[in-house]
Amino acid sequence: MADAPPTLINLFGPSAVGKMTVGQELCRRTGYKLFHGHVVIDVLTPYFVRLARTWRRMFFEEALQAGLNLVLTTSWRFDVPADAETIWSWLQPYAEGGGRVLCVELLAPLEVRLQRNRTENRRRNKDVSWATDAYLTDITDRYRYDSGGAIPFDLPFLRLETEHLTVQETVDRICARFDLPAVAQG
Repeated sequence: MADAPPTLINLFGPSAVGKMTVGQELCRRTGYKLFHGHVVIDVLTPYFVRLARTWRRMFFEEALQAGLNLVLTTSWRFDVPADAETIWSWLQPYAEGGGRVLCVELLAPLEVRLQRNRTENRRRNKDVSWATDAYLTDITDRYRYDSGGAIPFDLPFLRLETEHLTVQETVDRICARFDLPAVAQG
């Protein structure tokens, strides 16, 4: 796999579905680097939403040039066209610059996500002071986070219902579907 192009895995789904947790395990198994959405959101968005979007685009341009294999996590509201445009702007450097882009949608019912919202891992790695039960319920009612099985990009795509899957089983399925490399565990 030494000659494989740099890979960007876009893990997307609703808030608290487990994107970061799955991304952490995926990176542990593959040696990829995690770029979870809150790395930028928590720092820049309270001040400059446009800057946060632009900075991410620049990051992915630089990451491709450096040959980095990455896992990106993001939420995607399928009824908000600007979300697809923004996400494409992040994937585009890899998709059009000689890299490989893989899209993985993670889904789980609201009741499961409300429980996952309370995990120590989530609270340790993100500013979730805003992610209340009321907030998660409200955005679930207002937006469509489910692709329905189709995304607007011609990219390899896997859709996983994770309610009854462990993190390890979810990562097993992603690795198997996309033939991802495994690094030696020490």
